Amino acid sequence: MRNMLYFISLSLMLIITPLSLSATPLHEAARQGDVGEIERLLDAGAKIHARIERGYTALHVAAEHGQTEAITALTAAGAKLNIKARDGYTPLHLAALHGQTEAITALADAGAKLNIKAKDSYTALHVAAEHGQPEALTALLEASAEIEAQDNDGHTPLHAAARRGQTEVITALLDADAELDVMNKDGITALHLAAEYGNPEAITALAAARANLEAVDNRGRR
Repeated sequence: MRNMLYFISLSLMLIITPLSLSATPLHEAARQGDVGEIERLLDAGAKIHARIERGYTALHVAAEHGQTEAITALTAAGAKLNIKARDGYTPLHLAALHGQTEAITALADAGAKLNIKAKDSYTALHVAAEHGQPEALTALLEASAEIEAQDNDGHTPLHAAARRGQTEVITALLDADAELDVMNKDGITALHLAAEYGNPEAITALAAARANLEAVDNRGRR
């Protein structure tokens, strides 16, 4: 009877919380960082790799919400560090997207692959760069993420930051010695993208760092 009441209370809790209508009790415990609840659920037979919408596991949810103790508990219980959601995002990608620096460190310390690519061929560093998360980017670099990682089109994190006009990220990448004039498969540099997408502050930052103003892409355009 006690166990029945316990699981009924968990089900009611899920109805009034914002995570998802399809969330399992384990996902909700991960969101809240409730390690005791995580351990009780796993002991009771909860599936550690159960997925909700978008294909997120409990570890994805813990990373998204920066719940480092939950990350530790889940990985200690055998959660797969590099498991991918439907979009190919790993828990590390989600931590980068949401600027969860401590979660990034926890995942990296646990052995997460830092340069694994999502379906869009972005690494976590690309994600942090594109979405303007300089602290997350720094945490990834401190964990030895590849600063010159390229997506399938040859874009580096600096390309991603320039395209979105993320000047703080551009500065962080340049301070970490990112190559200024790397070209993608079309011969396009970060400066080209900053200009193409109308990001004057990014142009100024790249020009001040002495980006090649005469670079020509594969079509002969500057």
